Amino acid sequence: MTYKNKKNKKNKKFIKSSKNKKCIFRKSKASRKRGGMVPLLRDLYRVYRDPTLFPKKEYPNGDRYDGDLNNNGNPHGRGKMTYANKNVYEGNWENGLKSGYGIMKIMLVNNIIPLVNIKYEGNWENGELRNGIITDYDGNRHTGEWRPKTIYEGDIENNIPNGQGTMTFFSMFNNSISKYVGNWGNGLRNGQGTMTYYNGNKYVGNWENNFPDGFGTMTYANGEIYAGEWENGEETGDKLR
Repeated sequence: MTYKNKKNKKNKKFIKSSKNKKCIFRKSKASRKRGGMVPLLRDLYRVYRDPTLFPKKEYPNGDRYDGDLNNNGNPHGRGKMTYANKNVYEGNWENGLKSGYGIMKIMLVNNIIPLVNIKYEGNWENGELRNGIITDYDGNRHTGEWRPKTIYEGDIENNIPNGQGTMTFFSMFNNSISKYVGNWGNGLRNGQGTMTYYNGNKYVGNWENNFPDGFGTMTYANGEIYAGEWENGEETGDKLR
């Protein structure tokens, strides 16, 4: 790989040549004032890393995600999720769940107009805030550890759910509730089961390690229905009616 400096005093061109392609970087007056090519390339990298500039995924229920994805197409890394209800989360993700540092803004809506903004900021684990700061609509700040509440009723083996059982999840967000009824294995949702989500979605079908996997039917809150194969929580077919 070689670099050549052409004799153009007004606007220098740096040419990087290879066997297959040629890339030309223009060194502008602004970049020279900032100290050369390094700051310019740093600025370009910052633009590239901004997840809001590159839409990655739109969900049938109206949610939209912009940012890094893993090989299964789930949010993984840094990204921003804009939910259909106007709530926004921006921060780190791991296998489709909020994990690490992030900020969640909750928009409480009266009819159509957003009235109240509540902010959750801190460290997340398995999609829930574990410790950090909650700023309520009056501007009061609450700092500490936060643990979502769950209630399980059913078969237990070695002090974990195993067999048939019901798990009710109480989220910290607006006291919303999700419920799973079905089979458990080693403390995880495994086998046939039904999950009714707090946002109105409902899934009936097979589970593997807490994710829809195999055949199942998802009825979305907007009335759309997907009945088909799933893998790691993602639809793999196109049978949407």
